[in-house]
Parts: sequence; structure tokens; C-alpha cells
Amino acid sequence: MQKNLKIELDSQQRDYLLAGLRFVRSSIALDIQDWSEEVEDRRQRQYGDLDSLEAMLGGVPAGDRAARV
Repeated sequence: MQKNLKIELDSQQRDYLLAGLRFVRSSIALDIQDWSEEVEDRRQRQYGDLDSLEAMLGGVPAGDRAARV
């Protein structure tokens, strides 16, 4: 059962959540596991979920960011 929750955030709270999502993304990437298609599929699903959350918060998903030089 999926339940929607609406909350109001100020810009600082939103930024904290976006920063936290970056740490979660790094945690997924750094999780040491023997490679398998199942592990890779799960990782890709998790990255997709994070992208969706970032989009909901108005952030730019990690895959859409350009490198800063």
C-alpha cells in the first residue's frame, strides 16, 4: 500500500534532503558485492528511485549534472 505524504519545506530543508540523497547514492555505489546481473539491476532500480526523489524535491538528478571544471 502506497501512501502519499505532502509536506512543506523551506529551501534549507530541501537542500539538506538533497545532500542526504547524494550520500545515499554514494552508499549504494560503494556497497561491495560480487557483481551479478541481479545486483546491477537492483542498483539501477535504487538509482532510479533516488532520481525520482530528487526530481520531486526540485533537484537535478545526478545523471543530469554536468561536471564543473
